Parts: sequence; C-alpha cells; structure tokens
Amino acid sequence: MTALLYSFSNINTMWVACALAAWFVGLGLHEGGHALMADRLGDRLPRMMGKVTLNPFKHIEWNNPTYVIMAVVLPVVTVLSGYIVPMGMAWVMTSPRNSRDHALIAVAGPLGDVVLMLLGFAIWLVLFPMMPNMPPKIGELVYLLCFAFVIVSVVYGVVSMLPIPGLDGGNVLYHFLPPGGRNLFDQLRGYGIFILLGIGFLVPMLTNGQYGIWESIIGPILNSTLKVFFALPKMIWGEWPADFSVPMFG
Repeated sequence: MTALLYSFSNINTMWVACALAAWFVGLGLHEGGHALMADRLGDRLPRMMGKVTLNPFKHIEWNNPTYVIMAVVLPVVTVLSGYIVPMGMAWVMTSPRNSRDHALIAVAGPLGDVVLMLLGFAIWLVLFPMMPNMPPKIGELVYLLCFAFVIVSVVYGVVSMLPIPGLDGGNVLYHFLPPGGRNLFDQLRGYGIFILLGIGFLVPMLTNGQYGIWESIIGPILNSTLKVFFALPKMIWGEWPADFSVPMFG
C-alpha cells in the first residue's frame, strides 16, 4: 500500500489539517451510522453509551489508551509521516440480536463514508464557480478539504467492506454463510487485522506490487472516483479558474 504515500516535501499544515478533518468527520459518520442503525433495530447499548451521535469525539473512548492511540494518535502520526490518508481504526460497541441485524448495523458504517464522499462532492461543486473571487489560499483550502473528504471516504469505505472477519464486509458476509462457514469465520475473527495487513502489505511485496488491496481494489475505485471529482465541475461550470492551480501530490 505504498501508493498511499506522497512526497514528504509536499507535507504542509493545510493538507494535514484537511486530512485529519476528513478523518474525524468520517469517524463520526461511520461509527455514528453503526450506532444509529443499531438503535433503530432496538439495540439500546449504543444509546446507553452515548454513541447515537455523529459527533466523532463522542465515539472516542478517552479513558481507553488503545482506542486513543488507534483513533487519534495513529492518524496524526501517519499523515505527518507521509501517508496521504490518515491510517487509524475506530469501533462502536453494539449487541445485535441476530446475524441479520449485525449485517444491517455493519453496512450502515460504510454508508456513512458514502455520505462523506457526497459531502465532499457537494461542497466542491457549489464553491467551484466562486474560486476566481477567492484568495488563492482559500481556494486551495476548499480544494484540499473536498479532496480529502473524497479520498478518505473511498479508502475507508472500501476497506471496511472487504469480506474479512472482523470488518464490516465480513459481518455482512457472515449473515449469508452456511453454518460451516460461520464457524470458520468465528475462528478467524480475532485474526482479521493480520489478514488485512497481510493482504495490504505482504502480498504486494511478494508480487512486486502487482496484487494487493490497493493495487487490485482500492486504487481502481479511487482513480475512477477522482476522475469524476475533477471532471464534473468542469462539465457543469466550465474550465478551472485561470488563477487557480490544482495542488497535486508527487
């Protein structure tokens, strides 16, 4: 997943701020989606824990060092270290009554990522024609924030829906598996993170970068989404403002 890296010389405070803003807004939408769906299905645990909210900071267990490291420290460290997408993890406790409810709760999280992506597109399309009248730094901020919303939402939405035990996609798949498949999933559930890391980093290393999560799944989806991101405002409003150069990562 080295494709997530960008040139260290391009790291700047504006990008760091936008990337982390996208991470935390996405965290609230994703985990809030899980909690809202669980509450809708009669699971009162998220409401009792104060998680039925889109406020990302309500989803962070500040008294749990592991949660703080995974949801706050790691995203900050990785984006400062040269990752274009903050790398982190967050979760919300639920107690679904059955596999169907578990699947519905699981899919509600990635739907939050879709909302984040659409929010990035909406802001981008609305503000695009105003860019000629914006100070250059404000125009750059608008672009970077919308860009961050889109890439963070796509990366985490796709990763979370991978059919790996412990991920949202795995929980959806679990509902449709026969008893034997469910037993295997239950045995592998504690190893999901290692399976993800193996597919994400080890497989590309062994195949000279030809195969892996990024190379085979995330990259093509993200590239297609970004083509629309750059093309759509031009189709609606015309060409880029003459005084605005699009910052790109090298």
